[in-house]
Amino acid sequence: MDSPPEVRLHEEHFSLVRLGLEDALPPWIGGKLWSFIRSPAGISVFCESRLAPSSVVHSTGWACIEFLRSSVTNADAYLSAITTSLRSVKADVFAVSALEADYFFVRAEELGRVIGVLNRDGYLFRSERVDAHDA
Repeated sequence: MDSPPEVRLHEEHFSLVRLGLEDALPPWIGGKLWSFIRSPAGISVFCESRLAPSSVVHSTGWACIEFLRSSVTNADAYLSAITTSLRSVKADVFAVSALEADYFFVRAEELGRVIGVLNRDGYLFRSERVDAHDA
């Protein structure tokens, strides 16, 4: 990894939702960014808070920082560098990876500290924020 990847902050607020093992993909999942992960213990969903119904078990107040990669080559080096930076903050962090980027969900109240350490470590924040109106 030659230089830290660019990062951008998503404007939306997110919720972490817990579903049962037998639950299907709920009809309320949508928006531009969401994650649905099934494990032997249950199903975890990150989605925009405005979409999570109050009838499901969920934790609100999550922010999302997107770490952009130019390729999947050395993706592990990017993850290693990012987690090393974030470890010093001692924040609650959930990571979700996709082909083009890694998404880190952090508690909104810890966002200032997270951004501070990423700035300190040379990560380049894109000036535009990602919101629901972006294509």
